[in-house]
Amino acid sequence: MAALRDLLEVYGALDEAAAADPAVATALDDFLPDASANTGWYREIEEFFFRENARTSPNLQAACRRIGEQAQAGAPLTNPQKSRLLYGLSAAARIKQITGTQALPSFDDDDFQDALDGVVAAIGPDDDPAHWDSSLAKAQGCKADFVAAAQSEFGGWKHFETLRSATADIGMVDPVLQRIPLCRAVVRTINGIQSVVIDTAMSSDDITLTNLKKVVNPFNWARNYSDFFQRMTPCPEPHRPDGWRQVLESVGFDKFEGSWITTALKYYPSEGKGEARIDYDLDDPTPGPGDGQVLVDRGFINMWATNADRDPDQPGVRVRTRKVVHIKGLSPFAQQRLVCITGYGTASNEFLFGPAAHPPDETREFAYYEAGVAPQAGLTDEDGPATHVAATAVGLWTEAVRDLTNDYFDLAEKWMAGGLTLTDITDFSQQFTGHLINAPLNFLERVNRPRNRHTSDARRDGGQ
Repeated sequence: MAALRDLLEVYGALDEAAAADPAVATALDDFLPDASANTGWYREIEEFFFRENARTSPNLQAACRRIGEQAQAGAPLTNPQKSRLLYGLSAAARIKQITGTQALPSFDDDDFQDALDGVVAAIGPDDDPAHWDSSLAKAQGCKADFVAAAQSEFGGWKHFETLRSATADIGMVDPVLQRIPLCRAVVRTINGIQSVVIDTAMSSDDITLTNLKKVVNPFNWARNYSDFFQRMTPCPEPHRPDGWRQVLESVGFDKFEGSWITTALKYYPSEGKGEARIDYDLDDPTPGPGDGQVLVDRGFINMWATNADRDPDQPGVRVRTRKVVHIKGLSPFAQQRLVCITGYGTASNEFLFGPAAHPPDETREFAYYEAGVAPQAGLTDEDGPATHVAATAVGLWTEAVRDLTNDYFDLAEKWMAGGLTLTDITDFSQQFTGHLINAPLNFLERVNRPRNRHTSDARRDGGQ
């Protein structure tokens, strides 16, 4: 949808304002950490994907107006997109208020007020185009309170929960937006290449594991989130002999097929009692039928039934995802902004929970493989995971580090929000010690299970 590019432009207006005004750059770091040291990322992304059609001078007012017009015409935003739009628009209102910069429009300007009506209606819970007049009237009634809340309550990323609560209280947004996490994307060196790492963790009391498995196969990704996943097609011969499946992924912005990124991936589905996983990585040898623009692309989607019986047909699931990616031709910070704005940071919610709520009939099944000869069927966890000592050790270490890292992020957020207590520190210390004490016992238990030769490689980099 074109709205995704307009959402990118909202953030691009902040980037251009930071480049033009040092006061804006300093203030923007509270909303987009390290933004002041990495201005120009928006132009990079526009020129990379849109080339001669690049919008090199972002216009906040025009982007807001287009988003409202598209919602009115029947192209509503997803809830995660609404959350990201609320964040960017609120940051613009706050930065304009504290810096007075001329690089951003005045929120009191009559022309901008007209654009604000439409974009606030698009963010709202009642965005049905059949009732657009009532949505617009509601937006006009609450936009002043929204701007006031953004300019007084929104001091940076750590205050976003407070802002979302305030906008939900005035009826501007659906309270469900409060359950959507901010994008946590960091830059790490993977095999000597600076790559963006994005972790997500989400739970649902309404979705079943069975329905998640109906939509999670990579051949469904373009149907799940067509705003950025444009095409998932079979890889040509030869087929892999090791049980991993293959898929050719094309991502980019609609109507600009000439600049889509096409990558050959391999993936491995596995499942056990009340759980299922998809691990993926670049197919090898790389780039194969891909275009070679992606140098790192690996990750996993881990899913568990959380109901008391671990029944996949009963509601209650938790999902963790990891995406590690490097796109040649974009700076690390530009890649970080790209993956967050295009939806990787809310993958569990946007990419999986939405489609799984009502899976269409034509989805590809969990273990689907589009090829002339199906791969050898993999074994489930009941048959036993790998006994390879190195693979098992790496898998256990990855589990421990991932869990401790997520706990550490939670602890850091509490500290930055001024809510860290001695009890929080004590609990984290106990969790850390528990991991160290239990690791040898877990290792011995794992390596003494029968080895599944098909899944050992899948878990090595998949965080299992």
